Amino acid sequence: MKQIKKKLPIGIENFAKLQAEDFYYVDKTMLIKELLDNWAEVNLFTRPRRFGKTLNMSMLKAFFELNGDKNCFKGTRISREVYLCEQYMGKFPVIFISLKSISAQTYEKACDMAIQIVNGEARRFQYLLDSECLTEYDKDAFKSLLLPDMKESVLCSSLRILSELLEKHHGQKVILLIDEYDVPLAKAFELGYYNSMTLLIRNLFENALKTNDSLKFAVLTGCMRISKESIFTGLNNLKVLSVADVQFDEYFGFTDRDVKNILEYYELSEHYDEIKMWYDGYRFGNVEVYCPWDVINYCDELRINNMAQPQNYWSNTSSNEAVKRFIQETDKGTVRKEIEKLIAGETIVKEIHQELTYQDMYASIENLWSVLFTTGYLTQTGRKDANTFMLTIPNMEIRNIFLTQIMEYFKKTVSENGEALEKFSYVSPIGAAGLYCNAVAGDFQKEGAPRELFCSMIREIAALADAMGVPFQKDMVDVNLHILSNLAPETTTSMQRDVMAGKPSEIDGLVYEVVRMGKLYGVPVPSYTKVANRLAEKKGIIFDMDGVLVNTEPLHFRCWQEVLKEDGITLDYEIYKPCIGSTREVFRQLMVDAYGDIFEDYPTMNRRMEEKKKEIVEKEGFPQCEGIREVLEKLHQEGYLLAVGSSSPEDVIQKVLKDLDLAQYFSAFISGENMAHPKPAPDTFLAAAEALLLDPSACMVVEDSTNGGKAAKAAGMSCVWFHNPDSGDQQIPDAVLEISAWDPSSAEKIMKVSEQ
Repeated sequence: MKQIKKKLPIGIENFAKLQAEDFYYVDKTMLIKELLDNWAEVNLFTRPRRFGKTLNMSMLKAFFELNGDKNCFKGTRISREVYLCEQYMGKFPVIFISLKSISAQTYEKACDMAIQIVNGEARRFQYLLDSECLTEYDKDAFKSLLLPDMKESVLCSSLRILSELLEKHHGQKVILLIDEYDVPLAKAFELGYYNSMTLLIRNLFENALKTNDSLKFAVLTGCMRISKESIFTGLNNLKVLSVADVQFDEYFGFTDRDVKNILEYYELSEHYDEIKMWYDGYRFGNVEVYCPWDVINYCDELRINNMAQPQNYWSNTSSNEAVKRFIQETDKGTVRKEIEKLIAGETIVKEIHQELTYQDMYASIENLWSVLFTTGYLTQTGRKDANTFMLTIPNMEIRNIFLTQIMEYFKKTVSENGEALEKFSYVSPIGAAGLYCNAVAGDFQKEGAPRELFCSMIREIAALADAMGVPFQKDMVDVNLHILSNLAPETTTSMQRDVMAGKPSEIDGLVYEVVRMGKLYGVPVPSYTKVANRLAEKKGIIFDMDGVLVNTEPLHFRCWQEVLKEDGITLDYEIYKPCIGSTREVFRQLMVDAYGDIFEDYPTMNRRMEEKKKEIVEKEGFPQCEGIREVLEKLHQEGYLLAVGSSSPEDVIQKVLKDLDLAQYFSAFISGENMAHPKPAPDTFLAAAEALLLDPSACMVVEDSTNGGKAAKAAGMSCVWFHNPDSGDQQIPDAVLEISAWDPSSAEKIMKVSEQ
C-alpha cells in the first residue's frame, strides 16, 4: 500500500496548526537554542519576504508561551535539549503582533488598523479582568486596550502597558514578538504619509522596547533594516541580524540538505537540478539557501504533474518595485553594463548600506544597490571589507525578473522614440563592418564580403529586437541598403575616422554592446562577435588557481587529513592524488570508493574542512606561488585578458584573489563547482572564454594538473604546463610550454607561444 504523504504547508504560517494537522515541516527549531544562547534584549532579524520569518515567530510563540501545547515540539530537534526545554518551554507570557496587514490609503486608516491589531492581541488576555493581582486602575488601563476607538497616545503605550499587566499577574517578565515591523513604513512611503507613520512606530517601539521594565526580550522581523535614527532612536539594546551575518544563517530559508530531504520524501529527486538552478543561490552569512516559498509551491505542482515547469512563484507575490526603479537607471552607461554582467551570471563589487530610511532608498543608485541586496534580488558571494560585497543574481527566477523589467522599460522607451532602434540598425553595422573590412561606402554599394557582413549584422540586430519584444516593422536590410546607395562612394563613418585618428570611439556602444545584449537575450550574434574579437585584438589566458596561483594542494591534503583523522581515518595520499585539479564532489566519490560511505553528512564534513583551512590560513596566510604576481602584472600590462578557471568554490576563489591582492589582474573567474561538467570536461574553460567575450581559439590555459590539461584540450585551447612538484605526479603531454617555476621570463615565454 502506497504511503500517504504529509501535506505541503503552502501559506501555513501558524506553527501549532502546521504541527497539529501534520503538514511537512522543515525543522528550524534550533533557532530557539541559538537565540537563548546568544540573545540580546531586542533582536531584529532582517530577511527577504517569503523566507519563513512569520513561521519562525509563530514557533517562538508556541515554545515560550504559558500553557502552550508541548506536543507541537514532539520529535523536533529542540526537544532533545531537555534541560533547555525544562527551563524555558511554556514559562513566559508572550505578546505576538504582526504588522504585515497594515496597508491603508491614509494615515488615519493605517492607525485604525494598528488599533485593531492591538485590540485582537489584548483580547487573548481578557482573564486579566478577573486577576486578583491587578488593581481596578490596572484593569481600567487594560480595558483601554480593548477599545476600537483607542486614542493614539494609548496605542503608542499599548505594548508596554500590556507587558506590565502580564508581568504583574504572572510574576514573570514578557517576551514580545513583532513580525514584519517595516511593512507599514513601506506602504506609508508609497502613499505619502511616511513622516506620520515613522513617528507612530518610533513612539510605539520606544515604549515597548526602550522603557519597558517588564520585557524579558523581544524579537522583531522585517525585510529592511530601517535607520536607527528613524525608528530605533536611543535604543542601545538592539541586535541586528541581517542576511550578511553568520549568526542564525541557516534558520531562514531551506538549506541544500533540506531540499534534498523534501524531494526524497515526495519522490521528486529527479527535479533537484532544476530546483537548484531556479530557486537556490541565496547566501545568508556562510550558508547557501533556497527560497522556501518557491520550493514548496513547485513541489506541490510536481506532485500533481511531474512534467510541471518551474515558475516565478516568489516574484509574483509583489510588485518588484525595487527592480523597476533600478532598471530606470539603465540609461547611465555604467549601470547598464553592470546589469548585463549580473544577468550573464557575473559578479560586481558594491558598497552596501544596510541602514537606510525609506526616503533614502530610492534617492541614489548607490542606495538602490543596497535595497536590491537586502530584499533578495541580489545576493553576496563574499566581502572585500565590512561594507563592500561581491554581488550576483542568485538564480533563474530573479534573472527572469530583471529580464522582464528590462524588456518592459525597453519597450516603453522605444515606443516613445521608435526611430532610435531603426537608426541604430544602420549606424552600428556600417561602422563595425567598415572598420573590420577597412571599407568605404562604395564597397558596400556592390556585391562582396563587406556588403554581406553589413547585411548579416543588420539581421542580428533584427533578431535581438524580436527577442526584446520590439520587432522592426520594416525590412531594415532594404531600408539601410537604400540609405547606402545615396552616399558618395568615398564616404566613411565617424567611428572609422576616430579609430584611424587614435581618438576615443563608439566601439563599445556600437559593437561590444551588441555582443553583450546577444548574451543577455540568448540571441546568437556571430558576425558581431567576429568583429568584436578582431577590433579588440585581445587574447585571453585562463589560469587554474590551486597549484598555479597559490600552492594550495598540500594545504588541501593537510586539511582533509586532519578532518578525517578526527573520525579515525588515515587519508592515503595515493588515494587523494587523483582528485587534484577536480571538484570536491570528485573527492567525495573517491573517498566513498576507498573507505566506504564515511560522509553521512557531507555538507558538515565540507564545513569542517573549510573551518580547518580558515584556521590554518588565518595563521599562515594563503601560500602564493612565488613570482606569480610579476607574471600577472606583465601579462596584464601587455593587454592580455586574464581569467581564473578553477575547480574551487566561487567564494574560495574570490577570497584567495582578494587576500593576495590579485583580483586587479583578472577580468573574470569561473568556478567548476558551478558547471554541470567540471574538469576534465571543457565547461569551466569555455565559460571563462565566454566571460572574456573571446572565442576559445583566442585563449590559452595555464594548468598544473592532468585533469586541467585534458579540459584545455577538450576546449580546443593550447595549454601551458606549470610543473608544480607539490601537485603530485601530474602529466600534461600536449602542453605547448612547460614552466617549472615563475620568474620574470615566464611571461615572455607565455606571450611567445600565444602568438604562434
